[in-house]
Amino acid sequence: MELIQGDILFIQTEKTRTELESDIKEYESNLLLLDQTHDEDFSVEQERSELEAVLTEKRNRLAALPSSSFNNNSRNSLQNGLL
Repeated sequence: MELIQGDILFIQTEKTRTELESDIKEYESNLLLLDQTHDEDFSVEQERSELEAVLTEKRNRLAALPSSSFNNNSRNSLQNGLL
C-alpha cells in the first residue's frame, strides 16, 4: 500500500514539475518578447512586473517540490506502465 501511495505521490510531483517547467519557459519567452515589441497604449513596466511576479512564484513552487526518491529504474518502470 505504501508503494502505491509513493507511486501516486511521485506521479503527482512529476506532473506538477513538468507543468511548472513548461510555464516557466513560457513566461521567460514572454519576457523576451516583451523586450522586443510593445505597443504605445500599454505599460511595458506594468506588463514586465506582472510577468516577473508570476515567473518568480512558479520558480518558487518548482524549487519547493520534493526531489524524487525513486531511482531511474523505478521511474522508467512507472512511466512505462502509464504509457
